[in-house]
Amino acid sequence: MSKTDNLGLEVPSAADKHIFSTYKDNNEIIDEAYGQYLEDQETSQENIAMIESHTAQSNHAIGSYFMLDNVLHKATSAIASGETITPGSNATPITLEQAITALNTSVQALQNSVSLSLSSEHTDLCQLATFGRIAVITARSFTSLQPQAYTNIATIPQAYRPAFDSFTIVPNYNMDHALVFRVDTSGLFRVYNYATTQSAIENTYISLLWVIGRENEYII
Repeated sequence: MSKTDNLGLEVPSAADKHIFSTYKDNNEIIDEAYGQYLEDQETSQENIAMIESHTAQSNHAIGSYFMLDNVLHKATSAIASGETITPGSNATPITLEQAITALNTSVQALQNSVSLSLSSEHTDLCQLATFGRIAVITARSFTSLQPQAYTNIATIPQAYRPAFDSFTIVPNYNMDHALVFRVDTSGLFRVYNYATTQSAIENTYISLLWVIGRENEYII
C-alpha cells in the first residue's frame, strides 16, 4: 500500500481492497481533519469581528464591526448592549473587502496631511488640519458666547479625536477676561467664557494642538 502526501491516508492496492480496517482508519483521519477545519473557520470569523445575536451582547460604536447570522455587519448608529440589532436600521451588511478598503482609507487619512472646515454658528472660521497623529484646530471671531458657561463650537470627526482631553487658555481680544478652549475625547470642541455678561468676542484667534487617539489607548 502507498500513502497520500497531505493526510497520509493509506491507499490499498488491488490485492488489498478487502482490508476494510484501512478505510475505517482513513475515515477517522478525514473526520478529524474536517473537524479541525471547521474549528479554524470559526476562530477565523471570531478574529475578524465579534459574533453577535439580534439582541446585542455588547456595546457597539458607530462604524464598529460584528458578525450577525454569519454575515459581517457594520454599525451605522450606536448600539447599546440589550438593544435589538436590525440590519437596514442600525447596522448594514458589509463584505470583508469593503471593510478592509474602508480601514485602509482611514489609515491613509491619518498618515497624510488633511484639512477640514468644520461647520459652526459661533465663529466665521473653524479649520482642522492633521499630519500623522498630530491635529491642530484654528478658529477666530467668536460670537454669542454665554457668560460663565461653555458654548459648543463644533464636533471633531471620529477619526481625528484626541487621546485625552486637551485645552488652552487665552485672553479675549480686549484683554479683559479669559477664554478656555477645549477638545474632549468625545470630539466636542467648546469654549468657556469667564465674562459675566454675554458677549461677541470678535478678532479673537486661537490654535489648539493635540495627539489623535486610538481605541483603548491610555496616556500615562
